[in-house]
Amino acid sequence: MPHNSGTEDNNLMPYFVHAIKRLHWAEKQTAMLLDKMRGEAFANSLKKAIEVHQAQTADHILRLEQVLQILGETVTERICEAMQGLVKDTSMILGDTVRKTRSRDLGIRAALMKVEHYEMATYVILVQLAQAMGLPDAEQLLQQTLIEEKEMEEKLQQPPA
Repeated sequence: MPHNSGTEDNNLMPYFVHAIKRLHWAEKQTAMLLDKMRGEAFANSLKKAIEVHQAQTADHILRLEQVLQILGETVTERICEAMQGLVKDTSMILGDTVRKTRSRDLGIRAALMKVEHYEMATYVILVQLAQAMGLPDAEQLLQQTLIEEKEMEEKLQQPPA
């Protein structure tokens, strides 16, 4: 999509910056949530998938910080209400299932998929915004994370081993 240098694109910047900051907060919440889920998971294959996602999430946080740096912005927290709801939902899932059971693992997978879908939707929009505003470095960082999020979501759709 060609870059349009009109004022409309300049008006996207405040939304873009705030969305990046909310997603940064959400990714940090995801990191904490993954740690909790790894401790609650029963199947080794699920624990390993969570460990992979934990490492990726650390990279996602760093990339978002790089995007903010590209934009000349500081890393300040903006609470993401959507992620707050997903954290609460995960707590309810863990409360409704029994430890060391297949149902707990399925609940964890469901919670992880919900988080992945939220993150993928947000990254898709951020990539499009970066394109529209002519920010190729930011676009590349966000696109890299989007690819990883999609790959993880595909793995979570596979039946448990």
